[in-house]
Amino acid sequence: MTDISAHTSKEKIKVLIITLGGERKRILEDMFGSETFQDDFDVDFSPGIHQRELRNRVGVLKYAHLAGVLPQEEWDALEPVIMDESRVGSFDIGNILSNAGVKINEDRKGSDNEKKLYFAEELWRKAKTLARDRAVLACTFAHLIAMKRSIEEGFDSKSRNFLRIYWLLMTS
Repeated sequence: MTDISAHTSKEKIKVLIITLGGERKRILEDMFGSETFQDDFDVDFSPGIHQRELRNRVGVLKYAHLAGVLPQEEWDALEPVIMDESRVGSFDIGNILSNAGVKINEDRKGSDNEKKLYFAEELWRKAKTLARDRAVLACTFAHLIAMKRSIEEGFDSKSRNFLRIYWLLMTS
């Protein structure tokens, strides 16, 4: 196992932990708040995503946007509808995007049928067929969101240490 005590810099290592909260988060807060770790680590948490939040197109598209997967032009057109909770199940992605003048990116990879769809449309069609694998998509989105945040907030300035700690947490 890698020895994390080998950290010799005076600067704290920023650690970003993905968790759904609850008891696991409390244990990690206690561990990193202990005298052993508090001088060496600056810990923050990134929320996990429950698989049930991806049961409908609103959840899938919202988290795809937060993860940086959904094209910004498509999100800009869909956001007002997605944020209108009264229309959760009553909108057609393709119609909204075409009415907003969004063009389909035909340079995407995929079959001819897939290339005829907007990315958001294709993503939703595939996501709704996942069933039990929806948890994998939720976990993937949570990790992409955390990775995006780690870059934006400078968690990667000590990337070797960050990745070493991340690996230790994921394998323990």
